Amino acid sequence: MASFRSQILDHLKGLLEAAGKPAGLTVEVLRLQNLEGVNLPHALIRPAGETVELANPDSLRCPVVVRDLRVAVDCRAAATEGQTVEDALDALLVWVTKSILADPRLGARAITTEENSTEWAGEDSADGTYALATITFTVRYRTKTNDQEAKA
Repeated sequence: MASFRSQILDHLKGLLEAAGKPAGLTVEVLRLQNLEGVNLPHALIRPAGETVELANPDSLRCPVVVRDLRVAVDCRAAATEGQTVEDALDALLVWVTKSILADPRLGARAITTEENSTEWAGEDSADGTYALATITFTVRYRTKTNDQEAKA
């Protein structure tokens, strides 16, 4: 069985691949190889960190922990006919945020999901300039203290 962390990342991928997504959008989870040559627009979902605390800090033998998984979604877009690179990226950012936050409980996998920040950058590639923005979300969920595969 996959960890709840993996299940959450896979669920987020499914949300971004749903009907109504931007034309040509490719969505991947934690790609470690070179991103040169990917088809744009592109969204990469990756874990960015996780904090863990006892659900009941007053009990040292608490069987449940609360996890805050920080998830970064790297969004890349290029200009298209009749659309600037900024407009293409903005449309992708809107799609990602609406898709993920439409159900903050992520199909009962999470306690809640919140958007934290967005950072923008431009990148040059062999094919020209494209825009990059990274949206960071926090997904709060529970597992058993000694088993990350077991929902608590």
